[in-house]
Amino acid sequence: SMEVNIPKRKLIICDIDGTILENDTPFKGAVETVNMLSQKHDLVLITNNTTRSPQQILSRLLQLGFEINPSNTHAPIMVTIDHLRGLGHKSGVPVVGEEIMIRLFNIEDIKTDKISMSEQSIIGLRRILDEQGITHQ
Repeated sequence: SMEVNIPKRKLIICDIDGTILENDTPFKGAVETVNMLSQKHDLVLITNNTTRSPQQILSRLLQLGFEINPSNTHAPIMVTIDHLRGLGHKSGVPVVGEEIMIRLFNIEDIKTDKISMSEQSIIGLRRILDEQGITHQ
């Protein structure tokens, strides 16, 4: 276990992908360090992963031994959903993205639409989209 001397702070924000996990595997010492930080500080874990739901990400972190507060794990999809709700959007939101992202919008009662030229569009892919709308790894 690694002891890290960080002065008491109100908040520490830590990215997940590439910071504490690489290809779904914790970096050496990551579990111990995150657990120590979460006991002594307000630790928030964030990810920009749109291929898994926030619940799937949280479940994997807990399975790997991270002792974290579920309410302190955030993904941009939930921020986007909150933002759309704040704007009053409930239907017809054009989205290009991973299937899980589109399902999450629908679960959260925000109906999606096929992409078109519109004032607001949401794109979230881990693939490259060419001119014809075909995705590539």
